[in-house]
Amino acid sequence: MCGRNLLCSGLIPVAQRGLKEKDTPGCFIISLEWNEPLYEATYVANGVKMSSPAEMTSSIMKSKKLQVNPQTFRVIIIADKKVPYEFTRQAMAAVAEADAANILLSTTEDKSDNSTLK
Repeated sequence: MCGRNLLCSGLIPVAQRGLKEKDTPGCFIISLEWNEPLYEATYVANGVKMSSPAEMTSSIMKSKKLQVNPQTFRVIIIADKKVPYEFTRQAMAAVAEADAANILLSTTEDKSDNSTLK
């Protein structure tokens, strides 16, 4: 039972400000790109397009093993604000399956898209 857990309800709190993460060694970057007409997300892991979130798990595990200090290994998930939570959750599940404990989730908003302005 999730109780008051926001992640279980599918709602993610919105941060008003955030820190820009620097690309540092020991990071594995996952980018979720959204295609609204097809209702699908494209998963790009460390610059390589993946066919599914499950494919990312082995890539994350390999990257973690190559680290000098696996304890400092971090996965950064960057998703467009328009990506539905179900796709973000699939990416987070792939990270969890790879046993990566340090995860940063970042959402972006296309500033050129005026459709969200009222």
